[in-house]
Amino acid sequence: MKKTIVTIAAASFLMFSPLVTENIAEASTTIVYTNQVSPLQGTYKVSAQAPLRRSATTGAAVIVNAPVGATLTATDQITLNNVHWTKVRFNGHHSWTQTSNLSKVEVAQTSNSTALQNHVAKYKFNTTSPIRRGATTSYASVATVASGTVVNSEYKITINGVEWKRVIANGRSGWVEASKLSTYTAPAAQTSVSNKMTAMSGTFKTLHNTNLRRGATTAYAVITTVPAGATVTATDQITINGETWYRVKYGSHHAWLLSSLVSQVTTQQASAPAANGSKIVDVGLSLLGTPYRFGGTTTAGFDCSGFTQYVYKQAGKSITRSTGTQYAESTPTTNPQPGDLVFFANTYKAGISHVGIYIGNNKMVHSGGSKAEIIDLKSNPYWSKHIHSYRSIK
Repeated sequence: MKKTIVTIAAASFLMFSPLVTENIAEASTTIVYTNQVSPLQGTYKVSAQAPLRRSATTGAAVIVNAPVGATLTATDQITLNNVHWTKVRFNGHHSWTQTSNLSKVEVAQTSNSTALQNHVAKYKFNTTSPIRRGATTSYASVATVASGTVVNSEYKITINGVEWKRVIANGRSGWVEASKLSTYTAPAAQTSVSNKMTAMSGTFKTLHNTNLRRGATTAYAVITTVPAGATVTATDQITINGETWYRVKYGSHHAWLLSSLVSQVTTQQASAPAANGSKIVDVGLSLLGTPYRFGGTTTAGFDCSGFTQYVYKQAGKSITRSTGTQYAESTPTTNPQPGDLVFFANTYKAGISHVGIYIGNNKMVHSGGSKAEIIDLKSNPYWSKHIHSYRSIK
């Protein structure tokens, strides 16, 4: 294999790839890349004290030391200079450690375990429960699903006498014990006091934080919640029991909301300059829940600056790739508007180190931690402490 020598630093925007050759103006280490990052799933125990580092090199800073016997969840792997590294999740941290420090935890299956079977059905959670990466409690939680949430099942399997189902909840896939679910029955058909659905068109803004539902009554499950001030496009309407509902498009969602929760945007409002910022916010919010991935620039996973670059591009603006260059090409503002950038300093490194998108009301959307999420900049003690500046891109 032809080896390519590149220069790297511990920055959130750098991908492990032999194609990356980016110069960074800070202390760096020369490394020969022999492999690209590839996905890895499984549960591991620490067999020798394992320093967890910000990137896959012994020159990277140690985030935390995992003690012998600690259980870690693997997400990715890479080989650099013939040294195998594993990316793991431990106590809320996503970091790298040498694979030689770990031993795989094998999940024992007895003779009463069954093979994986296709199982397409609809269920409702009868208690708030975690969904897991695999079909035993030894696997890490992917997400916690609230009681009453309606989900679709994909597969089922029985392990050690316990039946598990793989479900899709809030855009995430994971395994849950069948005992946590009950068969879902769709709401009864609309009564004679309901009108027929008719087509309509128009752009609306939400007046409050608003639930988007699968159908036109509150009996239907919530698909997602949009913040006050979000823009939605109406396609249909129906009146049920005296209440008018709009079917709207928001991001990739087609769903229903009460007409009393929105106000129509006039043509003059739609053409105002603020509409660009509104579009940036709408795109950002449509990506909530997308996994965080170091070096990520696609909907398979984003890092912070990969997220802002992608959102701006989808909204019709082209910006540079890294946190530092985005800071350099923007201008400071003391009156941030939705769609402006929020920069943070001294998080995982000194200086400008993180970026998000301001959405109004002292909140931002960003890719950080484990996924794309909304942060309250006023009440969140960590992010409020590290805010550096608000900046606009013209």
